[in-house]
Amino acid sequence: MKQKDLISIIIPVYNVERYLNRCIDSVINQSYKNLEIILVDDGSTDTSGKICDEYAIKDNRIKVIHQKNAGVSNARNNGLKNAKAEYIGFVDSDDFIELDMYEYLHDLLLKYNADISICQVDYIKGDNIKYNMLLKENKIMTKEKALETLYTQLYNVNKLFKRNFIENIFFTEDVFVGEDMLFCLKCFEKVNKIIYGNKIKYHYIYNFSSATKNSFNIKKLTYFKAIDDFIKYTENNNLKRLYKNLKEQKVYHAVGFLKQIVESNFDNREVIKQLQNIVRKSIFLHILSKHKISNKLFALCVCINFNLANKFYKLLQ
Repeated sequence: MKQKDLISIIIPVYNVERYLNRCIDSVINQSYKNLEIILVDDGSTDTSGKICDEYAIKDNRIKVIHQKNAGVSNARNNGLKNAKAEYIGFVDSDDFIELDMYEYLHDLLLKYNADISICQVDYIKGDNIKYNMLLKENKIMTKEKALETLYTQLYNVNKLFKRNFIENIFFTEDVFVGEDMLFCLKCFEKVNKIIYGNKIKYHYIYNFSSATKNSFNIKKLTYFKAIDDFIKYTENNNLKRLYKNLKEQKVYHAVGFLKQIVESNFDNREVIKQLQNIVRKSIFLHILSKHKISNKLFALCVCINFNLANKFYKLLQ
């Protein structure tokens, strides 16, 4: 019987002892067995590194890399440099996957002769599960169509990449929010065909202890470097509808960061002014969007005066 293709799965790990067993169990128990599992311990200060080592003893498909804390992009890049397989996948260590996810993604690639395969994602926040985009049937997409359809879902984690198409593509290490969007954009630029499957196989967990997903810190401003690069790409390739959608996405994130600033009592007037200017430049796009009325009113208050926006948001809460 012919040996199945080897798939390298890269999992960056940092202080996720609460979630890590569930994540790794969901990977080692995949129905697709020919896996190289690379756990990159990014200088964890809890027991995460020890948990990785314990799994490596039990499963010879697991390789553990311990490094000084350098961020998730550096950890993923280190995983890419050490990966040996012809197919590459990523999982975040506080999420988990269905036990047939990689068999499903690999079968899609072969069936449709595609360069990247994608599965659906659900989002788990406590007891609530949100389904973002469900398809009735699989969709074959060009890179342009995929970008227009999936611009809010350019994660690296729910995809399987053919290695030869992403050779020498790495994550931008000075971007801390939106780094996966930039990575996927670079990958999509090189491919010819993408297959988007209609089944949910990846489970994204809202980790309330994660600083990246909740309270504001100044590293989040690097998101605007990522989206500005994406917007420039749409201008250069005359993708007018995507250009407009990304401009609205940019202001939506600026509004979201300003809410986090209120919640965190973050006091840096230069940062607040920078975010206000982003909102002011595209406020009409935001007003015409499908977002909640309260969100639009907050954005209007931001344009007038941040102290007013601060009081309005606290009143809403």
